[in-house]
Amino acid sequence: MPKQSAQLRLAVERRTPDSGIAPVPKLDVAKTAGSLPGPASQLFADGAGRGNSQTSHGRGSLLFTEGQPASGVFVIEKGSVKLTVCSGRGKPLILGFFGPQSVLGLAAAILGRSHESTAETMTTVTARFVSREQFLRRMQSASAGLHVAELVSRLLYSTVREIEALWLTDSVEQRLARFLVSLCPPRNGCRGAVHLALDLTHEDIAQRIGVSRESVTRFLSRFKKRGILDLKQCVLTILEPAALERLADFPGDLPSLRARPSLPPRAAAGRGPAVQIGKRG
Repeated sequence: MPKQSAQLRLAVERRTPDSGIAPVPKLDVAKTAGSLPGPASQLFADGAGRGNSQTSHGRGSLLFTEGQPASGVFVIEKGSVKLTVCSGRGKPLILGFFGPQSVLGLAAAILGRSHESTAETMTTVTARFVSREQFLRRMQSASAGLHVAELVSRLLYSTVREIEALWLTDSVEQRLARFLVSLCPPRNGCRGAVHLALDLTHEDIAQRIGVSRESVTRFLSRFKKRGILDLKQCVLTILEPAALERLADFPGDLPSLRARPSLPPRAAAGRGPAVQIGKRG
């Protein structure tokens, strides 16, 4: 793969032999199981948390850090956040990406413990902070307690499934293939090429699947040589989605990775702002 000074730009579209180019929903790094609009909306639907200021955070801001005492929860209203943990030697691992209606810091706030991860904004984020005291008062109602249990249960279930899919394999090729497949929209019988749209660097992908950045770059290049991917003019295209799925070889049924709901689709009138993937620095 030639060195790029700019990040790789990825267009969002699906090509089919019969219908030409048709828009597909915009993919986003925040389309993870951490985004739970139903329970989160219901939990704070009646104004719980009112009086806490809504704040805006620029890209790269820290909402909380690993080991910091939890003073409350953050409800993401706009933008995306990544949660990261570090080993004793400082090696980071991205636990997931979270978008609008995600409630971050939930477990630490409930238990009154320190945050188990670091929350860093990947875009400009609008968030609402709800203090731990106010949050616990809200949980005293049966309905709110049920919603919180649902949030925690969904996140736990999703985490276990992702551990099985991404981290219980020693094959870098398979991890990368599974990650890319998890980002693709449902094909619904379509055999055409797929263009992904996400805001991730090679380093981000490496930290997400637990491998080195060099490995990500090397295997993306191998996929290109095998005709699975195309990188013409800084645009990444999955030419053979079926071949990528065969490389992924998902264990059993993993709906949390293979059929996640996407965020609201891009406006039909245009393709929206450019989205990038590449290497920082």
